[in-house]
Amino acid sequence: MGQLVTGWGLDTGFQNATLTEGSAGSFSTTTPTGNAGARAILPSVYGFANVGDSILLTGSVSFVNTLGNQQFRFGLFNNNGNALGTLAGGLWTGATTAGWLGYLVEPGNAGGSTALYGRNGTGANAWLSTSGAAYNINQNPTTVSMAPGTYAFSLALTRDSATSVSIQYSVIGSAFNSSGTYEDIGGLSSGITSFDTVGFLLNGSTGAGTFTGVSVSLVPEPSTFALAGLGLSAIAGFARRRKV
Repeated sequence: MGQLVTGWGLDTGFQNATLTEGSAGSFSTTTPTGNAGARAILPSVYGFANVGDSILLTGSVSFVNTLGNQQFRFGLFNNNGNALGTLAGGLWTGATTAGWLGYLVEPGNAGGSTALYGRNGTGANAWLSTSGAAYNINQNPTTVSMAPGTYAFSLALTRDSATSVSIQYSVIGSAFNSSGTYEDIGGLSSGITSFDTVGFLLNGSTGAGTFTGVSVSLVPEPSTFALAGLGLSAIAGFARRRKV
């Protein structure tokens, strides 16, 4: 079970909307007049301690407009030593938004495709940007844009070797479905090994957005579960023998 994320706000410079936080894991924005960057600090730092460890972001979002080119993005990030800022009244102030590490999904890219980006912590672009410090991992073509409605989204990051990360994403909803699994060979060497922030980009064409159930969880590597299963099996076998 994931931890619902609280403490949502818009970054100064990307505050072209009004953000209202609801119950845990939920917030809404008015229609932005430009780019709006909504983010929250995670309850704890989530990292890849072992091969097989996974970090999972899930939630849902409702939009009132049809989404086209580069109008919605979501991802997991690490501030990379930069200032996170102070949150008050739905606005982050004093943050240094450039130089962050992380992964960013962009459904509804040009032509309806979904793009997946890594951020290597260099350059002067903010965490929500797909240029400068961002490198393209994959483009997944689709044939339609995101229509108004509600969409479930997910992003799973799994350390599958000493040097690589498996990235699995999905955006599922009315008239638009996109998902895929891809490999990032260089992310770990760039320092993308832990995450302290979740963030979303909306803009004027997105319209108002309502987010619910936004949560993040750390799933231990499979051998942990295997060892636990073996332990339970041994206990069960011992109990059966005692009954004979």
